[in-house]
Amino acid sequence: MSDGPSEGRSRARSADAGSAEAGESERAEVGPLQDEGVLPETGARDEEPDDSFTRAHFRRIRLDATTVPSETPRPRLSSLFSLLEHQRLILIGGRFADKRRLARLCSVEWAELQAERAREEHLEAKLEASAFELTPSTDPKDIVLAVDEVAVPSVFVLADLEPYHINRNLEGLHRAAGERHWIILTTERPDTAWQLPDELGRAWYEPCPEDLYQPGELERYLALRIERLRRQALDDGETLAEAPAIDLRETAERLETPESVERFAREWVTRLTSASPDIDVAELIALASEPSRGVARWFSQWLTPREQLVALGLSLFDQRDEDQGFAALERLMAGPWQHRDASTRFVDYGDLANLRDYLYVEDREDEVGVIAARVPDMRSSMLRAAWPTHRRQILAAVAGLVDLAHESCARRARSLELFGSSELRAQLRGTVATVLSEVGTLSQRAVQQPLLTLVADAHPEARQVAAQATALWRGRGRDSLYFETLELWRTESMHRAFIRHLIVERESGREEDVIGSAVVLALGYGALFDPPSRMHPRLIDLLGAYCASDQGSVIRCLSDSTFPLILPYHFGQLIAYLPEWIQRARADHLPSLTEFLRGLAFGLGLAHRDSPVQVSETLRQWVRLGLDEMPRRVDEAEVGEREKRLAMACLAIGSVRHARRSKSLAGLSPEESCGLLSRVLHRELHPYVRREAMRAVLFLARDHFDEIVDSLHDLAASFKSTERDDLMQVLVRLHCAQRSKQSGGDAWIVVRGYRCPIWYDEEAPPTAIHKTLLVWANSTEALSEFAADTLAEIRRTLENSEEHRRARLREERELAERASEEQRLHAQDAPSLHAVRLTRYQRWMAAVVRLGAGVSSQAVRGNLSALLRLSATEREKLLAKYQKNEQQELAKTLRRALVLCSRPVQLSLAALSILTALLVGLAIYG
Repeated sequence: MSDGPSEGRSRARSADAGSAEAGESERAEVGPLQDEGVLPETGARDEEPDDSFTRAHFRRIRLDATTVPSETPRPRLSSLFSLLEHQRLILIGGRFADKRRLARLCSVEWAELQAERAREEHLEAKLEASAFELTPSTDPKDIVLAVDEVAVPSVFVLADLEPYHINRNLEGLHRAAGERHWIILTTERPDTAWQLPDELGRAWYEPCPEDLYQPGELERYLALRIERLRRQALDDGETLAEAPAIDLRETAERLETPESVERFAREWVTRLTSASPDIDVAELIALASEPSRGVARWFSQWLTPREQLVALGLSLFDQRDEDQGFAALERLMAGPWQHRDASTRFVDYGDLANLRDYLYVEDREDEVGVIAARVPDMRSSMLRAAWPTHRRQILAAVAGLVDLAHESCARRARSLELFGSSELRAQLRGTVATVLSEVGTLSQRAVQQPLLTLVADAHPEARQVAAQATALWRGRGRDSLYFETLELWRTESMHRAFIRHLIVERESGREEDVIGSAVVLALGYGALFDPPSRMHPRLIDLLGAYCASDQGSVIRCLSDSTFPLILPYHFGQLIAYLPEWIQRARADHLPSLTEFLRGLAFGLGLAHRDSPVQVSETLRQWVRLGLDEMPRRVDEAEVGEREKRLAMACLAIGSVRHARRSKSLAGLSPEESCGLLSRVLHRELHPYVRREAMRAVLFLARDHFDEIVDSLHDLAASFKSTERDDLMQVLVRLHCAQRSKQSGGDAWIVVRGYRCPIWYDEEAPPTAIHKTLLVWANSTEALSEFAADTLAEIRRTLENSEEHRRARLREERELAERASEEQRLHAQDAPSLHAVRLTRYQRWMAAVVRLGAGVSSQAVRGNLSALLRLSATEREKLLAKYQKNEQQELAKTLRRALVLCSRPVQLSLAALSILTALLVGLAIYG
């Protein structure tokens, strides 16, 4: 799972953003693309709210058997299987060290068991049951939505989960599993932190070694590993001291897992190879059982200096793509580390040979592998272990990683391995944020300058990295460090002077803009570490102050990231502050105000899934209150508190997201949402409110057209002309989207970013939009006119392009068929065609003989070229023709000429004379 929150929402820049980066979704098992374009600094956008930024991605689990000895004990999973059978969701916690491996093994075997059951019961729909693992990401992802949208029965593993990753919404995750999926979570938090609901009270599972392994199994494995490692050491020429007595049973029981047994055995044999072994069994058990202590000893005593650098570099990219991790390490080796140590050289897979006890590359089926650690929280453990001896190397690595973060934001991709997709760029920035946070806990001074360089970057994504790094300190219990850093950014003169210098140098904006946006982002990410609806008062105060900002980038960060992050998690607490924040929002610049309100609305739309009753009741109340308070005379030039609140409520109604497969009966339905917006459009007179209410209707039409089509029928008739034009464009895009989902077709075209199939000789099947418009065409006069205009727009947008493409396809097909027919006739009638050709030669030569003229070499060469173009089969047919006619002498001459013709040499006089005689003979005997 992620180390903490990262890049906030980057909503689609246009209606066609989903296709802007086609090809980047190949690694994503679940979820659409997101556009990661740079946010403009001013002006509100007209795009629709898009939850793709929160969509979680999963990848198929492939257990790497090559990294685990065959004799390693496999845990018994009967208790976990029983929980999955009855609960469909289990949460593995407690002090057990290797929860992630246990969860992955359980998911794969459970998926295989379900597939076997399906085969026995002949249930074809369940044969595809597979195990998937959440792709590590520092972005806050909507895991509930991603699971809900997967139709194929699957087992999902969510490793190292924090409560805020799912808004503590275990009930929603359980509903998303439904009767199709199974979900296995692992966490380092206690069960009290999760506040398990009653229906999931049995979902908590703390592994116990006595339940997982047969009595004596770990004891036998310990004895086996010690003996094998001893023999290996002796074969390598090592001298071993006499081993002290050890109680294998007690030791194995205290080690608890095969991984701890392996680490203990290796350390035990290593101690025996020293001249004066000092073996403390209790100490070795502690080293093997506590990964962080074991990592420190492994790093300092087992690795060569070069291996230490490789291990340090790769540990920074734990759970990241191997290509990206190696590429980044190569940049460090060739850059910051090379400057400090000229002997630093290229790194390759062979350098991992002595690191496999803790680091290895985990293969992925049909995917790039992943750099993986055998102990949890490897990055943190490695940095703490290396800090005393490799501090300058770590600081140099931090500077190099910050440069990579800058480069990933600037889109100047010089390496596809590092920056080849939006997902890779986001992973890289998340890694930089995590490393900065980890190093900051070791030394605050060491990261202040790198953080300030990110704050002063012209790209918002760079400021997000700085905000993420500071927010992660709250997750490690370092609240004072977090608040102190934010205060330094806001008030410390030296820090602001440094930022001001970088801003001038890079021309990256205004000082207040970049600092304010970085602080606002850090507030949103930091609030995720508070318990639900218990957001720290200092965060609320700072956030309220920035709501009155007139700086475009600050409002943009509030809208794009902070509000969508905090409102779903802290809605119960923040609902009381929303009226005050709306009142503070400045109305002297409508684009910025609209940006602000849409961010609040999108956050409330996301909160509806976790708190449907509270959110829906709040929105109903605001609509009712706004309409009741409407003045008799509307001042169209002024947008007051009533208009702001009502506009935001309308946008929130249109932004509500409904689970597609596990719909909740509570809260707003699409039909009721359309009804509320209809009331506003029928009664409201203020143009600003009407515009935002109309926009909300368009959002609903995009996502829930089938549910609201009847209500939309009545509502569309009352739209103004400009409002009908907006609705028309939504319907056109929906038509393209529905066309793209049709199956079959002889070819395809791309329209509005959608790949639509087309047929050679027939029209495409009608879509639901098309059928609806035909019904509307027979309705009232106003609605009939609207339907006709929309059908005409669809034809202009899609069907004209389709017809042109179809015409070209027909022409191409006719040309191909004509060429195929000519080839068939040529193969079938070759003798007669050659006869025609020879007849032409005969006539030509007969005329030459009759005129008594000589045959020029150019004429002979031309005829020779014609003969050369004949294939071997065609030549044999010519010879057979003349042999059949008993023209043996002519056939012999012809064969000799053809042999000479086939030689790649210049024509000799002999060849010319033979060919001349041949042609004359053809003229005589033809």
